[in-house]
Amino acid sequence: MKLLSVLGLLSVVLVMGCQEPSPRLNSPPQGDTVNRSPLQKPFAAMVDNSVRNDMSVADIHFAGCTAQLSGTGEYRLRQLAEVCKTYGGVVRYDTRVDDDKLVQQRLQRVEQYLASAGCDMDSCSVRLGMAASAEMPADQAVQAQKVGLPVAESSRAGAIPELPGADKNGASKK
Repeated sequence: MKLLSVLGLLSVVLVMGCQEPSPRLNSPPQGDTVNRSPLQKPFAAMVDNSVRNDMSVADIHFAGCTAQLSGTGEYRLRQLAEVCKTYGGVVRYDTRVDDDKLVQQRLQRVEQYLASAGCDMDSCSVRLGMAASAEMPADQAVQAQKVGLPVAESSRAGAIPELPGADKNGASKK
């Protein structure tokens, strides 16, 4: 009798174990969907506009102390390549690296990537420099960094900090 009970219980456990697992309710969606959000198109245009506004790469886009692109760098350059193919422009490399040889290798790597992605390098160039921003002119940002102000803080809410060598509107005196 005990043997029949154990066999019956074992068969129930085996049968239940062979069922398809239930879908996880807390997992992120995978793949493509036919139910696209109506906000997808405007959001994609917003991302494109932001990439056009800030055509820059930084140290985070490279793996460690090498000229090899990181995954983030590949994604960023893929975005920039599409913008450069359409509009041209200048891609700036904003760095804190002191090694001139590494900086030049990284600049060449960005140029190679853009050229291999089909960008016309006559209308698209890569330069060393700070990322362009509509909020603060580059010369003013350089001055802010020289006096020790964090650029992000000094450009918030339209505030123009008092900087040496700048007029009351923040423009460079030359």
